[in-house]
Amino acid sequence: MKSVFQPEGLVLSISISGYKEVIDKAYDVPAISRTADFINVMTFDYHGHWDKKTGHLAPLFQGPIAFDPNPTFNAVCH
Repeated sequence: MKSVFQPEGLVLSISISGYKEVIDKAYDVPAISRTADFINVMTFDYHGHWDKKTGHLAPLFQGPIAFDPNPTFNAVCH
């Protein structure tokens, strides 16, 4: 697709899950990055009605460990 898009001045972008566990199992990021012009990481829906406490839907940083023990549920996790 990129070879068809490029001559037309178009870019190829994709969106992937923001959950590290899903990224590790579901995507070949090195292969995708060779093809896509950029990758959008969907950093939302980390918390919702399924939690027992209220949390930020799309946190930039990790919340207090007592509430948010998963260090990857934020936009800047490493």
